[in-house]
Amino acid sequence: MCKKTLDGTKRSCNELINNGLIEIVGKDYMLTAKVYEALKSDVEYTRDKTVQYIKAKNMILEYLQSNDTITSAKIQEMCGLTKQQARTVIDKMRNEGLVDIHRKGKNSHYVKI
Repeated sequence: MCKKTLDGTKRSCNELINNGLIEIVGKDYMLTAKVYEALKSDVEYTRDKTVQYIKAKNMILEYLQSNDTITSAKIQEMCGLTKQQARTVIDKMRNEGLVDIHRKGKNSHYVKI
């Protein structure tokens, strides 16, 4: 068993991020494409990213079953995503014809189609 303080653990994770070995995905960490490539496992990296999208999409659609709209901030909070990750998920969902934007700009929100 490895015993580290919370600060020590955060330092170790930051070192791994700075070295390009792990990345933050929502509230989780995952290996980077660079690591998967070194392990010749780019298929697994793509699969992990796809699983992240499917989970977020399902959470958003479930939320929209009982709510009229959803904001980017709510998506970030609910799915544990960064602003850019939430934007990517919403863009994919819009391209799939699942949601549409209602109002643009600071007060934008999304509705189920």
